[in-house]
Amino acid sequence: MSYDKKSLLIFGGSFDPPHKIHFEMISQANIFLKPEKIIIVPTLLSPFKKAHFASFKDRKKMIESGIKGKKLKGKIEISDFEYEMGRKTYTYEVIAHYSKKYSGYKIYLLIGSDLLENFNKWKRHKTILKKANLITAIRSGFNHKNKFNAIFLKKIFPNISSTNIRKDILSLNFSKVPYSVKRYILKNNLYFTDILRKVKLKQTKERFKHTKGVVRLSYELALKHNVDMKKAVIAAILHDYTRDFSIEGHRRIIKRYKFKLKAIDKVFKYSPQILHQFTSSLKAKHIFKIKDADVIEAIKWHSVSEKKRSKLDKLLFVSDFSSYDRNFLEASKVRKIAFQNLDKAYKLAKFYKEKDLKERGLPIWRNFF
Repeated sequence: MSYDKKSLLIFGGSFDPPHKIHFEMISQANIFLKPEKIIIVPTLLSPFKKAHFASFKDRKKMIESGIKGKKLKGKIEISDFEYEMGRKTYTYEVIAHYSKKYSGYKIYLLIGSDLLENFNKWKRHKTILKKANLITAIRSGFNHKNKFNAIFLKKIFPNISSTNIRKDILSLNFSKVPYSVKRYILKNNLYFTDILRKVKLKQTKERFKHTKGVVRLSYELALKHNVDMKKAVIAAILHDYTRDFSIEGHRRIIKRYKFKLKAIDKVFKYSPQILHQFTSSLKAKHIFKIKDADVIEAIKWHSVSEKKRSKLDKLLFVSDFSSYDRNFLEASKVRKIAFQNLDKAYKLAKFYKEKDLKERGLPIWRNFF
């Protein structure tokens, strides 16, 4: 197969963060097509997403840091097109812009075979096909029939996504991003990695394992139930920050920040195991400078069930009870239900918690407040 001498390869995405497969796709497409120019187009805001974790500037810098080889760097441009548009932008607009700017070039659009399956649902997909040829990276597990006259790269790529890689990074697992991208993330404290590392230093190995399990489940449930992802994640990271502190440690924190609660003496006497929800919220506010009242409230009451709870409160309560490090039957049941109905999962987790307290002869916490 022969191609025009002048060719332009366009590759768009959120790149939040850019991962090893992104760069491998670019490398393989470059070998296959030998284009004169490659334009990587980070989205300002994807048509399929409500928000990004990292800013446009940081995502652009991460892409820059991950590009290897002088020859490849020399032909790659990281586009500001969507940023300059200042709004949610569609692929047909990107293609229209660059086909006009590079009118003498043959345009190729690089996508994964996972996207090819539903390409006919993209806005003005026929307009895209008139101005660009699809070059497709085969993702394992996805149909790769030759739709839309797509050209396929020879290599089969693992099916990984930025969404799943963010979950890994929120567990401080950087195995799927290039080292240079990892270094940028840690240097610039992206994806709450600075707070995660500080929490890790304060918790036992088992406790931090639980924290990571709660973070992962909170993130997944936030995506499922339309809860602010960043709020859900930061609340999960800090919910048990002081869980391993001594009684005296909790007492000092409460005294230092002049925490007021009528029932605090009862908590110290009958249920000291829930002191950490109050002291963790105080640390979140005063040490980690978390200003969001919703996050502080979710941490503050994450062990105690009440009638009037926000969606974020319920999500953290459920995630704490049924996190991925919990292997008892009740946790598994709640976790399964949580992906279908958060309110139902919350009520069931509340029932199991109160049943356990009664069986152990302990007071029901919500009766204190």
